[in-house]
Amino acid sequence: MASIARGIAIGIAAVVAGVLTLGIQGILRGLAIGVAVTVTVAGAVLSTISPFIEWWADHLPPRRLGAFGAILLLIGLGLSSLQYWVTIFDIPVR
Repeated sequence: MASIARGIAIGIAAVVAGVLTLGIQGILRGLAIGVAVTVTVAGAVLSTISPFIEWWADHLPPRRLGAFGAILLLIGLGLSSLQYWVTIFDIPVR
């Protein structure tokens, strides 16, 4: 129910923003964004699997949990430095 309410709230916010920026044509664009099944389905899937992920993290041994955290930290650092590597190696971006 929460994901459906969240989808409706995002739909209303999108319609209001669309009307304020695009006028009457913004209603259709706002409805397309807000009523899109993606928002509601993604919220439902995430709220369904999050208890399992919490259970899994609670039952990990401390050493493995620390290693997993270190790996996530390194992945985050790598992704945040990606923009600088693109500049250094002069990789064309569309």
